[in-house]
Amino acid sequence: MALISSTFSSIFRGAVASCWARAPASALTLQMRSVSRDAKALTVMIKACSGLADLQALALSHGHLFDYIHVSAMMNRVAKAYREYNAGEAQHLMLQLCATALKYVDDMDAHGIANILWAVAKVGGVVDASFISTWLLAAHGKVDDFNAQNLANSLWAVAKLGIRDEAFISTWLLAAPGKVDDFTAQGLANSLWAVATLGIRDEAFISSWLLAALGKLPDFNAQDLANSLWAVAKLGIRDEAFISSLLLAAPGKVDDFNAQNLANSLWAVATLGIRDEAFISSWLLAAPGKVAYFNAQELANSLWAVAKLGIRDEAFISTWLLAAPGKVDDFNAQNLANSLWAVATLGIRDEAFISSWLLAAPGKVDDFTAQGLANSLWAVATLGIRDEAFISSWLFAAPGKLHDFNAQNLVNSLRAAAKLGIRDEAFISSWLLAAQGKLPEFNAQELTNSLSAVATLGIRDEAFISSWLLAAQGNLPDFNAQELANSLRAAAKLGIRDEAFISSLLLAAPGKVADFNAEDVADIRWARNKIGIELGSPLGRFVDNKK
Repeated sequence: MALISSTFSSIFRGAVASCWARAPASALTLQMRSVSRDAKALTVMIKACSGLADLQALALSHGHLFDYIHVSAMMNRVAKAYREYNAGEAQHLMLQLCATALKYVDDMDAHGIANILWAVAKVGGVVDASFISTWLLAAHGKVDDFNAQNLANSLWAVAKLGIRDEAFISTWLLAAPGKVDDFTAQGLANSLWAVATLGIRDEAFISSWLLAALGKLPDFNAQDLANSLWAVAKLGIRDEAFISSLLLAAPGKVDDFNAQNLANSLWAVATLGIRDEAFISSWLLAAPGKVAYFNAQELANSLWAVAKLGIRDEAFISTWLLAAPGKVDDFNAQNLANSLWAVATLGIRDEAFISSWLLAAPGKVDDFTAQGLANSLWAVATLGIRDEAFISSWLFAAPGKLHDFNAQNLVNSLRAAAKLGIRDEAFISSWLLAAQGKLPEFNAQELTNSLSAVATLGIRDEAFISSWLLAAQGNLPDFNAQELANSLRAAAKLGIRDEAFISSLLLAAPGKVADFNAEDVADIRWARNKIGIELGSPLGRFVDNKK
């Protein structure tokens, strides 16, 4: 059995002294003097405690008589009513009980092990790593004896505490599928939430979970539904039968969703790419009245989801814009990138939000991911914002992360730079090096947009152009009319007279003649005159005759 750390022991001694000094006398406290040493009598007394003061007094007067059953029952009582108590005093009492529990860890049955793990997670921030390690070691040996509730509660606790103990999780995953049918609705929701939070994708558990959950969806409350939907999206589960049933059940309970439930559920729907009108309508009715209670992450995730789903609901957006500026300082890097991307995607130009965003973002740009960097510069360009502080911090952060940019990130960032007129040598040099290695991954649109941006910025890099021409020739059949015209114009602007490319382009163009608009035709004429190419027929006749 692991020993209690010196820090743990020191905190424990202080907790006991302060708790007992503050514990007032009560009728129950006086009755305790006459309680016998009988274990059952102590259990009855624990159940009779009406509040924290009674629990403290009982622990003080009879704690030395507690066995593992009493410790488990006491911790369960503290955890269940934790929010009703003084948080500091409740944690102090829990700390004392944890110290006592360690003495009995080898004697604990499966129910006691699971209960104590749940109670510690429920109260949170109480014990150190040595207690958790000892407890998980004990839990690992008793998982086979866990009942359905023990299984659900223990994994929820592990996820809540942020612990990824491979030994415990492995044994849990072996035991859970055979008992998942006995999980309650809350147990089902909490266990999938835990699996998703820990990043575990175990097919055996997920399959058994989906079968069991489908039959119990009518018993899911608002939080169970929201947590399950979030977990399904987080794990990338695309089980149509379950998702359809869940979305059928959700609209009737959306009014009971709290701020976190609302934000997480819409994020999940958007992540899964589902546009369920009944759910979205009920969500939009419920959300505006609760947006003021959204925290920073909930604000960012909900607007990202709204933009991803293409929802332009004035009531929600108006309330969001009222709530967001006051919380932008609490946005982390991902929140900042996602929220501005959403604002730009929805075409919202709200000065209060944008101003607060521009004040907060430069200090956090170093923490932006590759996608966050690309999306934020794209958003700034789309909104027509040229903020020197943000652009400077962006240019400082971006070159070191360009190797992580995917094809779309590379193209969007250079297009944004071109739109904003950014000609930063360090960024452009790094971009050209990164892009060359990924040009084979560019699709027709990305190839067109990248050459157009290069042409707009007046960059003539022979290595990039050669790689681009090689990649483009293999993709020309996929180019639409506008992409053919834009590519030809960009090539002409850069003075590219590559016969193989131009011949292939002119070969592909006649089949798209009917799709060329007036602007496309003007671009083709301009390119023909700029680099002196023969269009041939029927493209030549079409361009000459088009007005």
